[in-house]
Amino acid sequence: MIYSAKIDTSWEPEKLNAFLGNKLLDYAKSLALVLMEAFWGYPYFGMKKSSIDSELKHIDKTREELMNRLRYHADEYQIFERYEDMKNKKEKDDYIISEFGLGSFFRTLNVREKWLKQYLNSPSANIEGQPIKKKYKIALIWILKIRKQFGASYEIPWANVIRLLKWFYERLKNTSYGSDLWTRKDIRKASKSFKERCFPIISNPDNWALIEREGIFIPGYRSTPYRIIPYSIDFNKKGIAIAEKFNKHLGMHIVEFREKKKYYLMNVSKLPPRKKMPFIIFPNRDTLYPPD
Repeated sequence: MIYSAKIDTSWEPEKLNAFLGNKLLDYAKSLALVLMEAFWGYPYFGMKKSSIDSELKHIDKTREELMNRLRYHADEYQIFERYEDMKNKKEKDDYIISEFGLGSFFRTLNVREKWLKQYLNSPSANIEGQPIKKKYKIALIWILKIRKQFGASYEIPWANVIRLLKWFYERLKNTSYGSDLWTRKDIRKASKSFKERCFPIISNPDNWALIEREGIFIPGYRSTPYRIIPYSIDFNKKGIAIAEKFNKHLGMHIVEFREKKKYYLMNVSKLPPRKKMPFIIFPNRDTLYPPD
C-alpha cells in the first residue's frame, strides 16, 4: 500500500489486488478472522464476564458432582480390580474416567474451562484496558503488515487504510456482519479517529508481536501463532467461510452470524480440491480469481 494513488471503493478486485502487490487475499484474511471471532476455538467472544464466570462455576460443579458419583459407584460395587489397590487420588480418578469411557468428555470440559479462563485474562478483547472495535483491530493488523513491508519508519497511510476498509464495507454492508466495518464518510475525520485509537498501541513495540499473530483478537488466543493460509475466502450474507488446503483436501471453516445472537456456528469439513477456486467471493458477486 503506497501513496501513488488513492484507493477507490469502485475498483474491481483485480485492480485493488494489483495496487496492494497481490496481497488482497492476505488483507481479506485478517479482516475475515476479526469478523468471524472464532477460528480453531470455541466461539465465545462477546460473552459477558458474568456469563463466563457462571459457566466456569457450572463446569466445576458438573465435574465434581460427576466424579463423586463415579467414585461412589466404584467404591460401593467394587467393579474395578485395580482401583482398590491405588493410593493416589488423581491416579484413581484418571483410572475411573478411563474405565467408564469418559476421557473425551472430561478433555472437552477441561479445554473449555482453560480457554474461558484464558480469554478473561488475555488482551484479546482489551488492549491497554480499553475495548477495541473490530474495525480498529483490522486496521491494527493491516498497519503492521504495511510496516513489515516498508519498514517501521514508513509513514502510515491512514487515509488509504480507511479507504481499504470502506472498499470492503461497500461489498459487505448488506450482510449480517458488515456493519462492523462502517466508518464515517469524511476520510480526514475518520483518519484522525483511527490514528487516535490505534497509534498508542502500534507505537509500542511490545504489542507488535501480539498483533502480528492476529489470533490475539480471536477467542482461544494462545502464545503460539496461528498459521492460517487461506486458499479461498467466501464472504456471504449470513457468514464467512475460509478454505485451507490440507494435503489433498480442502478444509472449510465456516462461521454463521445468527440474527440477534452472539454465538456463532463453526463447522469443519473436508472437500475435494478444485482446479480453479476463487481467491475471494463477495455477496455482490465481485470475485478475485487466482492468476492463470
